[in-house]
Amino acid sequence: MESPNRFRSVIGALAANHAGFHHASGASYKLMADWLIRLDPLNPQTAARLSSAFDAWPRYDEGRQRLIRAQLERIIATPGLSRDLAEMTQRMLGEGGAV
Repeated sequence: MESPNRFRSVIGALAANHAGFHHASGASYKLMADWLIRLDPLNPQTAARLSSAFDAWPRYDEGRQRLIRAQLERIIATPGLSRDLAEMTQRMLGEGGAV
């Protein structure tokens, strides 16, 4: 986790596997959010960059949108969240949290 390149390669590979990442269970969304929250205090820039895996969430079906939105809201509610990750998450949620 302290090596941004290694972390990015593992977590980035998860996000790049669209079939796995966007599984209907939403487990990968939760896993990604968990790791972004853990990484943020150590490397806010990498966490913000990797959060872009959620960027296209409005394009997915309503069920997946709901699951992704829940994780984005969980990320933004994290105490002590860096400005980098907060800005990315707020942008993805849209002004006022609605898209």
